[in-house]
Amino acid sequence: MKGSIIRRATGVGLVVAAAFGTSGCMFINDQATTMDYAPSDGVQVEVSDMAIRNLALVSDEPNGAGRFIGSLDNRSDAEATVTIKVGSDSATWTVPAGERIALEDDENAVVIDNTTGAPGEMVDSEVESMGDSADLQVSVLDGTLQEYRQFVPQEDFDPEENVEHLQDYEGPYSEDYEGH
Repeated sequence: MKGSIIRRATGVGLVVAAAFGTSGCMFINDQATTMDYAPSDGVQVEVSDMAIRNLALVSDEPNGAGRFIGSLDNRSDAEATVTIKVGSDSATWTVPAGERIALEDDENAVVIDNTTGAPGEMVDSEVESMGDSADLQVSVLDGTLQEYRQFVPQEDFDPEENVEHLQDYEGPYSEDYEGH
């Protein structure tokens, strides 16, 4: 009788220890799935009822002209304006109530004269909408990645020149790789 009680107690103890051991990390570390982050190359911020998503500047040269990309999502029931300031330049859009506009669309394209930074850097900016404002750092991207090339505002932009260094790559993701 005593032996079976000890075996049961030991079994219960092992089950409790195993359960804690497999789920105890949650008590020590934050769950990665509960952390907010910008999943793309751009940044995100909310100003009042305006959600700015994947905001970035595309430029091919340091302190050169830059085009905004991203989206502006007006979650209010009134039309709103959004102004983004970078250095001494600013850009303003009007977003209808309950609508989202994509800055990549030609009708929303805005190019500023000076990004105040080089591709690969983050530049200080301020977003204003509905009487509120927020400071944030915006990514400056270049045309190295195919998806951004069409947004580079420099007229003399040569995509082949920007990706020339990538052609020398001979690893498993290159076009000529035969080691499959």
